[in-house]
Amino acid sequence: MRRILMVLVLAAAPAAAGQPISESLAECAVIYEKSADIFADRGRHDHSETLLTSRDAFRAEAVMVGESEGRDDPVEYVLAVERAKAEKWGHLTLLKLAMNQDFRDWADYCRSLGRHRGLQVPSSRG
Repeated sequence: MRRILMVLVLAAAPAAAGQPISESLAECAVIYEKSADIFADRGRHDHSETLLTSRDAFRAEAVMVGESEGRDDPVEYVLAVERAKAEKWGHLTLLKLAMNQDFRDWADYCRSLGRHRGLQVPSSRG
């Protein structure tokens, strides 16, 4: 059953998810942080906090997976990935994120990946 679930998670992955799972987890952390910033700016601090909790869970999981992948310094690796991914997503505004199919695909993938790994995942509605 777990194999079937993982196949479904991977089938839902964006094209860029051919990267190591630790990198995908770190990218999800960045996506949750970017989303949290947007909700905080709109006065939705309750949902922003939920998103930041998810960010922390994905970040911790990325470090743990990075270690199992044999990364020399998994914490620094995850932080470096997050810096690079923040450049990818950081310039998008709320409207641009809502219209960006790649972002929506990644958000769906992150929810699926998080559920599969037993991480706290916010609802898609906010």
